[in-house]
Amino acid sequence: MGRIERRRFAPAKGHVFHNRGGGDFLCTSETFWIGYESRAWMQNVKSGWSFEARDIRIYDNGDIDWGYSVGGRWADLPAFMPGKEALS
Repeated sequence: MGRIERRRFAPAKGHVFHNRGGGDFLCTSETFWIGYESRAWMQNVKSGWSFEARDIRIYDNGDIDWGYSVGGRWADLPAFMPGKEALS
């Protein structure tokens, strides 16, 4: 059995992706990069939980995952972005 490749990835806003660990996630922002690390806001399509995923990767089979996340919140609460005030 061959090794499953995992590579850096910039998800497209408005697209739904399956997470390797389970669940489907909608990308709700444009992806931005800090060095080699991609970052984007993702939303669990079932629960509405939103967060900024960091170090996003994609596997050969199309599944994605991320190294860690920050700023988790329910979709109907204001978002906090680094260096920004709460959006209302």
